[in-house]
Amino acid sequence: MAEPETYDFLIVGSGGGGLAAALSAAAGGARVLVLEKGDRVGGSTAMSGGVLWLPHSQPAERSGAADSFDEGMRYFESVVGDAGPASSIARRTAFLQQGRALLDFLESEGLGLLFCDGYSDYYDERPGGKARGRVLKAAMLPSKELGDWYPKLRQFEGWT
Repeated sequence: MAEPETYDFLIVGSGGGGLAAALSAAAGGARVLVLEKGDRVGGSTAMSGGVLWLPHSQPAERSGAADSFDEGMRYFESVVGDAGPASSIARRTAFLQQGRALLDFLESEGLGLLFCDGYSDYYDERPGGKARGRVLKAAMLPSKELGDWYPKLRQFEGWT
């Protein structure tokens, strides 16, 4: 009888969050297993386009889009207000600070991130809002670079 395989981390779901967690654990030397209930990789992130909203990001800075931690916090306050523990000052601060660290990590692992200039904040006229936006997306890869993984990716109907 074969020895059972062992893993350091088990990730359930292959959407953006699950794959980012798996990448982080693997980069730290862990043996990782990702489980996906669907027949394709990508989860709902693949269907949503996989964009990320993050104030004061490095890709936006490289594009010359002025932003800051303080403006991001001001936008949260003007749009979300006091929503209780789910959006506390501590959580907002962590999101803005750790979001930058996440982007540094993803870029160090080879993920190209692009600033979607002009994809405005939903309420760009509110304090802290940005007409140029704060949305990022992953740089596209030619499908042939994915090799055998390409047919395993969840895709919109009609994609070629």
